[in-house]
Amino acid sequence: YFSCACPARCSEIQALMVLRSSDAIISKNMAIIRRNVALLDAFVAAHADVFGWVRPTAGATAFLLLKDASTSSEAFGEELSAAGIGVKPAYCFGDEVVAGNDGFRVGYGEESFPEHLAALSAFVEERRQRAERGT
Repeated sequence: YFSCACPARCSEIQALMVLRSSDAIISKNMAIIRRNVALLDAFVAAHADVFGWVRPTAGATAFLLLKDASTSSEAFGEELSAAGIGVKPAYCFGDEVVAGNDGFRVGYGEESFPEHLAALSAFVEERRQRAERGT
């Protein structure tokens, strides 16, 4: 028996359209990534007492390290979740969390990243103020 799978003609046409527009698509996405990584640079600098990182050289995902040894990424993630902000803590990416290497991933390839980063920044500032008040 002989079998052959053929893609639908509309799929072939869509693939051709994407290939012909690939430069524009890549340019648009790279502009978003460059803008957002610059915002993330400024965020990490403004909150250097809370976060550390190694700035990514490619892609659109960063790993922020928590500098506060008294707070795990799991506990920090739960606080963020309660505030309506979702992250993936370090334990999601390996079998064990190494002491001093506790953090979470941040994706910055989306158009909406500035709004999400602003929410994270407001959360960090509110958390800092609560700590200063002792509440």
